[in-house]
Amino acid sequence: MVGRRRSRGFSVMESTIALAVISMLAGATFVSEPSALRFVGNAYRETVAQRAASALLERDDVVTPGEIDLTGLGEGLGEGLGEGLADASAERTVHEREPGLLEVTVTVRWQDANTPRSISLTTLRAEETR
Repeated sequence: MVGRRRSRGFSVMESTIALAVISMLAGATFVSEPSALRFVGNAYRETVAQRAASALLERDDVVTPGEIDLTGLGEGLGEGLGEGLADASAERTVHEREPGLLEVTVTVRWQDANTPRSISLTTLRAEETR
């Protein structure tokens, strides 16, 4: 009777297949990383724009339509517009819904990788009587 040899460890073929599978998984991870970083950057800029629009709605007592100066807005936004939306612009539109009630919309516009983006927030305000 011939004794069976007991194998210990992995064969060369098993090790090669395991290495190939690990290499493919690592390659897929590295390929998807740049798109994930772009997504995070876009989400960050959109969050900063939303916070800016919200701050602009709350900032001014006098509601006038037109371009809005973004100077000084960054202090209340953590890292502010300087890093997140350096090329941002903002505009306010005002429509009278009913006598004494104004619909105020603030729109913040910026560029994301050569794609124009914007976010708008709308609120209703009582018209100030003087």
